[in-house]
Amino acid sequence: MASTKISRSLCFLLEDGEVVFPCTMKNQSTGKHTYRVSKHGGNTLNDPDPKKREEEATEAEMVKYVLQLGYSTRVLKANGEKNIYSPKSKKIVVRICAS
Repeated sequence: MASTKISRSLCFLLEDGEVVFPCTMKNQSTGKHTYRVSKHGGNTLNDPDPKKREEEATEAEMVKYVLQLGYSTRVLKANGEKNIYSPKSKKIVVRICAS
């Protein structure tokens, strides 16, 4: 059984000093873990309304969508919560890219 995967390709430094990393989410229909991205900050997988829609992506696609197109992605916080953050968010102090 697959579990949550953390991407070390990029991370965000939040204004409270916490560093968060993109993480995968489990698709309830397929059971697969994939990264999620959203153009408008939506949090419903494949919602018909583009402003509420979250789409599945590979790690490479997620990095491209976030860094080049400004999409939001799911991140794992230290307390275990998975929240949506965008590099454009006022809560993000620094966007850090490894390699």
